[in-house]
Amino acid sequence: MQRQVVLGFLFVVPLVLAPSASRATSLAFQGTLTIELLHYGTYTFSGSGTGDSGGAGGPASIPAGSFVLDTVQMVGPFYLTDLGGICAGGIPLLTPMTPPSCAPNAGGTLGAVSFDGTSGTGAPIASLYLGTTNTGNSFLEQPLSVLGVGGTVAGTTPTPATLSLTGNSWQLGTVTVDGVTSGGNPISNSATGFDARDANGVGTLQLVTGAYFDIVAGTGETVPIVATLQLEFVPEPSTVILLGTGVAALALRGRRARS
Repeated sequence: MQRQVVLGFLFVVPLVLAPSASRATSLAFQGTLTIELLHYGTYTFSGSGTGDSGGAGGPASIPAGSFVLDTVQMVGPFYLTDLGGICAGGIPLLTPMTPPSCAPNAGGTLGAVSFDGTSGTGAPIASLYLGTTNTGNSFLEQPLSVLGVGGTVAGTTPTPATLSLTGNSWQLGTVTVDGVTSGGNPISNSATGFDARDANGVGTLQLVTGAYFDIVAGTGETVPIVATLQLEFVPEPSTVILLGTGVAALALRGRRARS
């Protein structure tokens, strides 16, 4: 009987000892990446894979390529004659945009994301394209390489124009980005991040970042952008099996003791 008690605790004790919050554990995750350009559309992508999670207040990271960014959709609410898409950079301008894909085999990806518990970096390896439903062609390309990192990067159009995107790193809490319409009306966009992981790194980590998209110099139009990266870390299959085995061992011991 004593031997059965020892075996039960051999299965259970490793589950009780939680790792330090500063130490990352390799865990499977599922997630969503949402990029919202106020008045110009919202783009949502799904991803999954294996990353590192250090628990509430701790670090986290996911490898490059966990999210594929390839979509074209109608945008609005005010610019209903436009198309918008996020996909691989370098597609020639005036290329037809065919929903639901910008162009055949043109998907971009989200680069590796690294979070230290307070802030993080990791940008889309992709570009934003805007076009018109009148021709179905893309007339603007804006790289997203500073979104979730910081800095400013220029965009391009077929005709001379000045475009740029100014980004920031990933963070927790609430970010609010202010902008101005071409008519001079103030607008703003916001998103909130949080860390709801437990000490084992399991749970939801939601990171947010803000950016400014200056469409054409001289018009004064600045589009506020917010991006939300939600990562749901789940227990490793081996941990779930270990937990089930330990519970089963204790239950079996209890039944034998009662008999």
